[in-house]
Amino acid sequence: MQITIVFVVLLIAVALFVTEVLPIDLVAMLMLLGLALTGVLTPAEALSGFSDPAVITIAGFFVISAALFNTGVVEAIGRRLYLVSGSSKTQFLIVLMLTAAAIASFMSNVVTTAVLMPAVIGIARRIKHPASQFLMPLSFGAVLGGKCTLVGSATNLAVSGLLPKYNLPPFTLFEFAPLGIPLAVAGIIYMVVLGVRLLPEHDVSEFTEEYQLKEYVTEVVIRADSPLIEKTLGETHFRGVYDLQVLGIVREGERMLPHRDAKLQAGDVLLVKGKLEQILSIKDAQGLDIKSDKTPQETDVSPEETVIVEAILSPNSAFAGRTLKRIRFATRYGADVLAIYRHRQALHEKLSDIRLNFGDVLVIQGSPRRINSLREDPNFLTLDDVEHTPLRKKRAAWAVAIFLLAAIVAGLNLKPIALVALAAAAGMILARCISIRDAYAKIAWSAIVLIAASIPMGLAMEKTGAARILAHYVTQFFSFGGPMFILGGFFVFTVLLTQPMANAACALLITPIAINVANQLQVNPRAFAVTISIAASCTFPTPLEPVTAIVYGPGKYHFADYVRVGGLLTLVIMIVTLVVVPIFWPLR
Repeated sequence: MQITIVFVVLLIAVALFVTEVLPIDLVAMLMLLGLALTGVLTPAEALSGFSDPAVITIAGFFVISAALFNTGVVEAIGRRLYLVSGSSKTQFLIVLMLTAAAIASFMSNVVTTAVLMPAVIGIARRIKHPASQFLMPLSFGAVLGGKCTLVGSATNLAVSGLLPKYNLPPFTLFEFAPLGIPLAVAGIIYMVVLGVRLLPEHDVSEFTEEYQLKEYVTEVVIRADSPLIEKTLGETHFRGVYDLQVLGIVREGERMLPHRDAKLQAGDVLLVKGKLEQILSIKDAQGLDIKSDKTPQETDVSPEETVIVEAILSPNSAFAGRTLKRIRFATRYGADVLAIYRHRQALHEKLSDIRLNFGDVLVIQGSPRRINSLREDPNFLTLDDVEHTPLRKKRAAWAVAIFLLAAIVAGLNLKPIALVALAAAAGMILARCISIRDAYAKIAWSAIVLIAASIPMGLAMEKTGAARILAHYVTQFFSFGGPMFILGGFFVFTVLLTQPMANAACALLITPIAINVANQLQVNPRAFAVTISIAASCTFPTPLEPVTAIVYGPGKYHFADYVRVGGLLTLVIMIVTLVVVPIFWPLR
């Protein structure tokens, strides 16, 4: 009876996952409740997913990736990715997946995806393509990289730990490379040629509205310690790296045209136009400052204590038709105007020379007391706070050191990865790479609930014997075709089973059955173990695993997108695996 309940709950959950009638994290929660209320699982077993090491690991890695972002490490990676790939969509896709695969070969694919995701979103905007075209390939590239080495996947390590129990030596560090590298290459070729064409692509207006891409004008000063000095404007890649358009150069009071060959000097003022978040990030960029970034009054206020708001000039404002210089804005309010936006009209003058109009949006920075007084000023219609966390670049070395130490300890399996993740997250907070408030805010709790609520299904299938029954039928169904057919059958079954289950748990459940079958057929059990390990980490067809769940929301994907794009990729992986495995791990 309990086996029937498990299959019914699983089928209903899959139907709800595919149709997306309800949010997938809610579906996972209902699946958990269905197993608990029917008595298949005890309350402790049903809730065990919330204390599962995988869930703790994911939460810790969200904090780690946020700390790397806050310290500017991610920004640096993103700039390198752009400089290498340029503005070509195809070239960026190839470089992105190769980078993700290379990093994930020696560290968690979840960490790889989480760390690169903010940079990928930023570059997607700069090359004017929706992020949905790159985020799923990013996660897929990370999964493919995890198949290249023993430490690239927890599944590989789990299967390797089982082998000695069957008088087989454990896998070596690079034993998976002869299979993993062809898989990664085949996966990247598939995504570039076909996969990317199947991904959703938002139109420009939807993309602009989603991310509120208003173009502001501001002035950037090149400091004496800037690495941009003596570089030409073309060499600085302002448009590509900073996503800012240079409208003019002011040197010693003289306005110059922004020629690509113009060499920059210390003290040059660049009139630039771009998105607000990019303009604010210049405040943290090396050797660059926003010109009006220092206020004569209240200079003892630290950057962390300042407030940034967007203010709209009201229809009755006395400032209409006048410039910031004329109204002496900084002296009057003790605050700075960092940028100005005017709807559907290009601005090309210096900020101090722009005549203000009704409806102009001013980005203003000042102390909380000064900003509060501005809120009561009738010259401004509204003041909305702008969320901006200054980069802690002085803490970048600490962030990188903690991250590398965690990657080495986890990669060498010296300590459980969950403890490593918690320790690294705590280290990031103690080293002031991220505040504890930001750490909690950066955890994607919907992904945590989704994963924690899905784990008990694997426990239920193992507890009731449902998984073993399915494995038995797979063996019987494919037995007529010989060892290769059985090997393929185990691959298909493992892929299907690993979607609702944790990858490592699925591999630990199926590997003993596969090895026993191989011994009965008198074929190489190691080939079956390798195949199960690869199949159990094929998380492409659904967003139910951490690495695919991370990009689900930011990419605005649907469940069917994973089935369509990831399903075909899984078929490619299966074909390559069944071709390569008998070459390096002969069946007889």
